[in-house]
This record gives sequence, C-alpha cells and structure tokens, in this order.
Amino acid sequence: MKLNLKTVSLENKTPFRISHGVRTHTDTLFVKISHEGIEGIGEASHVPYYGITVKESIDLIESLSSEIEGLFGKSHEVFWRRIDALFGQNHFAKCAVDIAYYDWQAKKAAKPLYQYLGLSLDDLPESCFTIGMDKPENMAETILKSDWPSFKIKLGGENDLETLKFLKGFSEKPFKVDVNAAWELEETIALLPELVLLGLEFIEQPLAKDKILEHGILKDLSTTPIFADESCFSINDVEKCALNFDGINIKLTKCGGIYPALEMVKRARELDLKIMMGCMTESSVGISTIAHLSSLVDYVDMDGAALLKNDPADGVNIIKGVAVFNEKNGHGASLKDE
Repeated sequence: MKLNLKTVSLENKTPFRISHGVRTHTDTLFVKISHEGIEGIGEASHVPYYGITVKESIDLIESLSSEIEGLFGKSHEVFWRRIDALFGQNHFAKCAVDIAYYDWQAKKAAKPLYQYLGLSLDDLPESCFTIGMDKPENMAETILKSDWPSFKIKLGGENDLETLKFLKGFSEKPFKVDVNAAWELEETIALLPELVLLGLEFIEQPLAKDKILEHGILKDLSTTPIFADESCFSINDVEKCALNFDGINIKLTKCGGIYPALEMVKRARELDLKIMMGCMTESSVGISTIAHLSSLVDYVDMDGAALLKNDPADGVNIIKGVAVFNEKNGHGASLKDE
C-alpha cells in the first residue's frame, strides 16, 4: 500500500461569516491510498471550530500507516471500527481515510459509489445554497444573482428577524435558517411566532449544542421543524436528538466518514427523524462523495466547492443545485493537477 497525503488551502470567493466567526480560507487534507494498482482518494476539510489541525491529522495517519494497510480487504465495518479506535477524537483523519477506502473498494468493484452502496440516482434532493452573514443588502444581492433552488441563511448576529424578513422580500424560493448555536432559549421563544409565519423549511441549531432539552421545548412550541447540527456529532447523539429535534444534519467530516454516516441515517430513519446531509467548505472530492449518498436524505447542502476560488478537484458537478454525475467509478472525483 502506498499512502500519499496532500494539504491545500481552500480560498473562499468572499469571506464566509457565521456566528462562530469569519473565514477567508480553510485547510483541507487529501488522503490517497494506492493498493493493487487502484487509488482511492478521501478528503477532510479542517474547519478551525473543532480545534484539530491538518498537521495533527497528517502525523496521526502517517504514524498508523501500517495498521491501515493491514485493514485492506476487510469489511467497511471492521475497517472503520478499527480506525475509530486508533484515531481517537480526530474525526477529520477518520473521514479522509474512510472515504478513500470506500472509493478504493468501489473502484475495485468497478462501480460508481452509489451503485456500490446499493443506492439510486432517482429523485435526488436538490442542494440549497448557503448565504453567510453580511450586510443585508449584500446578502440580498447574492440571492438575486443565484440560480440555486433554495437558500440556507446564516443567522446569529444583530437584528436577525429584520434581516430575514428583508431577504424574504427578494425571493419566493424556500428558505431554511442556520443559527449555529447563537441564540438563547427565551430569545428564540419570542422569535418563534414570526419565524413560523415566514414559512421556513426548518430552523437549524438555534441554541448551544449542550442545550438538548431546551431544544425540545422549542420543538414542542414550533410548527417549523427544529434541526440539530452541533448537537448531533455521532451515532451516540441520534437517539437523544430524536426526543428533542425534528431532524438532524449529518456531515461526513463531523461524524468521521461514510460508514458512521450510514449508521446515523439508519438509526435516524428508525426514529422518524428528518435528515439533512451537509458539507463544510470542501473541494469536489468531499462534495462528490456527499452527492453519491444524497438519495438517503431529505435535504442536502452541497455548495461547499461552489463557494471556492480554487477548487483543486473535479468530480460531480452541482449545477443550479442539481448533482450532475460523471461515468467514473468510485465517487468520481480526482485532483486537477494529477
């Protein structure tokens, strides 16, 4: 087995602001695993919020390369359970390696990833486009210029309700809002009646991630669904979220790859939760992987590569929110310079 690790600084077309802060770029890690003449590639964008650096992931993966090699040919469950134990809390490293292994296995089977997983491309959800926090007039300009079918509006600043009402005046397309845990319970309760009147698809993570029961209060009060993001990190969180949210946002980089995401989807369906599959700021490698899984979920956010100046990869294209697949095996993505 040959292991190759590459870091790229992904540059945003415009600064991306959420309630956690503002980013102009994000470091991403590509993991390429070559074995038996087949190469699998995975990605994990290292969003600073989680406190894990690309160097930490590289050092960890390199130190465990012989263990990774020994897992080749094993089932996906055995593979992921072992890297989960070996990699500890580094979900970024798990994600990049796990995607690379799925890509490798699908290519070995001579199938696109969705077929390898027994999935379909019928009736796929269309992706929303994310509007970061900015001056309302700048956010409105982005909405007017966009040909995507729906929008996710980032909130968590001053005058959120006024901003949202202003933006709704520029488009009749569906809106969902993502607060990134910036509101307090009483504040949200006061906003709910008017938020409901705006006809939002859902409200994502209004409160801090550890305020699970408080989200349950909102769920009981609101006819607009309440979704978990920061509160739903892994399979261990799904059951408690089912009691206090209407839906969850699953991200491959957050939960640690394809295998744990599939586990979360299965459990969420058993518990009658709605599901969104989201993305970070990531290249077409990560976005292509999400696209192949999108038949499993109700909503999908695949705009990460569209927000970049310098997407270093080609793969599934997201055109006006619709995934356009190529005919390649695996997830269909590759780095442009290779």
